[in-house]
Amino acid sequence: SVLVAAIRAIEADESLTEAQKAKKKQQLVSGKADEDDDEEKNTGEDVDVLAALRQNFFCSICQDLPERPVTTPCGHNFCLK
Repeated sequence: SVLVAAIRAIEADESLTEAQKAKKKQQLVSGKADEDDDEEKNTGEDVDVLAALRQNFFCSICQDLPERPVTTPCGHNFCLK
């Protein structure tokens, strides 16, 4: 899926620290972009990615896109609250 490919690309980026990778993955999953990040341009692809996230990635508890997502050691994702 698009989300998995994006996460793998972040993990493979050797120029990022672990903290930067974690931040980028959380931003990707939450659908929020860092306003200070000039690397990403707003394109029509952003809407497609968000739609793919909503279809394939959701909190099992609230059934929505995770808000402040956390990942359990087994790989499940939930809202922080």
